[in-house]
Amino acid sequence: MNMTRLSNRAAVEAARELIANPKTWTRFHLARNASSRMVNPRSPEAVRWCAEGACIRSQVWAEDIDRLEGEALQHGPGLAVTNDRPGGRKKVLAIFDAVLEEDAKR
Repeated sequence: MNMTRLSNRAAVEAARELIANPKTWTRFHLARNASSRMVNPRSPEAVRWCAEGACIRSQVWAEDIDRLEGEALQHGPGLAVTNDRPGGRKKVLAIFDAVLEEDAKR
């Protein structure tokens, strides 16, 4: 368990919000446009993101991505692999929630 506060909680919350809706979440690529083509997660054309793409889009700081990755590794493979597996969106949302809940206790 990490004992420090998130560096940028608002960015982590924004990343979580991007993937909370199944219509704005994706697998196997960082981001997709409305035609389901792969795009840069920071592109204005991006409309769907994976967990890591959402972190890039929301400018989550590296140390906070490390916290998310650490939480993912406690329960299985890393964040990207978890995202891309069946049931991945719910699992990565649980990872975001666990990190945000732990941070709220600090």
